Amino acid sequence: MTLALIEAANGPENLKNVENGRADIAFVASSLVYEGYQGVIPEFPERFEKISGLAVVQPLLEHLLVGPRSTISSLTDLAGRTVAIGRPGTRNAITAPRLLAAAHLARPARELPTGFDAGITKLFDGTVDAVLLPAPVPFPLVTQAVSRGARLVEIRGSLADHLRESVRFVRPYTIPPDTYPGVHSRIVTLGIDTVLVARRSLSDDVARRVVQALFDCLPRLSAADPSFQTVDITRAAATPVPLHPGAALYYRERELEP
Repeated sequence: MTLALIEAANGPENLKNVENGRADIAFVASSLVYEGYQGVIPEFPERFEKISGLAVVQPLLEHLLVGPRSTISSLTDLAGRTVAIGRPGTRNAITAPRLLAAAHLARPARELPTGFDAGITKLFDGTVDAVLLPAPVPFPLVTQAVSRGARLVEIRGSLADHLRESVRFVRPYTIPPDTYPGVHSRIVTLGIDTVLVARRSLSDDVARRVVQALFDCLPRLSAADPSFQTVDITRAAATPVPLHPGAALYYRERELEP
């Protein structure tokens, strides 16, 4: 197989590329995969019905970053604060408002749709109070921010339980100790899985070979990108949209079908 990279501005664009045949496979957050399949993404009201699941891979963990001198210690402290949530149309710019709304803040947070590079710059110059950044761990941009003194705030306890009940596909996750410079204790947070999807019309043989190639090279992927160390192969077949028959064949052969 020969792979060619198709660039997209965000997750919904990735889905659209698969839907219209411009791409054969794509990595998309599980919430967007499901919502696209149901046709309920606000910016993309059409249904993406020509997609199917190949594998659940590494999660995107919510990194709640605040400045070195910030007094913010909980998501509830974001009441009335300015929070960078990512560029318009991106997965987090869709999910972050739902998380903030579900937190029932005493006053609504001021959501700033901006790129995370710019958001972290604004965090250090005091223009924003926090950055809510979903990313695999470790994530270079978070490493750089923490190295400069930014702090990671946990999302845990009864509030986290409520958010999981209120926002579809959010799951509890833990950032291990020493993932980021100087952070020697674990950070409890929430996250959403990334899903590898394919066009439903992709041949069963090719879909099966793609999934096999993914898991055959997982040790090398994990060495190159530590975030792949968090892939749980026992959950790989639990995609939020119907599994592609070629992928299902691979999981049956590996006795991993749910």
